[in-house]
Amino acid sequence: MVQDDFDRSAFDKAVRNFEKAAECCSQGRFAAAKDLLLKGIKACPEHSESHRLLGQIYFQEGESEKAVNTVLEALRIDPKNMWALILMGNIFAKDKDKVDVAEKYYKRVLEYYPDNAIAINNIAGVYLQRGDYENGIKYMQKSLELDSTYLNSYYGLALAYYKKDNLNKAFEIALSSTSPY
Repeated sequence: MVQDDFDRSAFDKAVRNFEKAAECCSQGRFAAAKDLLLKGIKACPEHSESHRLLGQIYFQEGESEKAVNTVLEALRIDPKNMWALILMGNIFAKDKDKVDVAEKYYKRVLEYYPDNAIAINNIAGVYLQRGDYENGIKYMQKSLELDSTYLNSYYGLALAYYKKDNLNKAFEIALSSTSPY
């Protein structure tokens, strides 16, 4: 007979704390969010999203080493955690200036979620950082085909055309991304 060591009540507590922490984050109450996440992780250390959100807070606070270690724990628990993979890529692209490592995380997202517009957009951003505007444009366009509401892709596409000295095209794209709302 297989014994199930899964503690449902501890997991439920971690989920409730995660949901409350996410609400705190949306209100800019990061200290309260951290407290809730740490309590949830203590109750159920195997809740990947709690680790991921805590890593996001550390990253926003400029504590990149803590962020990396915390997000690595989220990925140890759930290697397919899309938001943890994207966050890890963002940490390496922005804070550590290691776009090659960032690209690997974004591409891993696509292994599990091939139509993820955010990961495709971020790969395009890697190409733009390298000065490879043609591939950057190609990936930005693919991202927009998947999600025409993702404004970062319009920005990246306009930026790529601006860098290529095609100011008319850059302006046209910037205008197309504006919303009347």
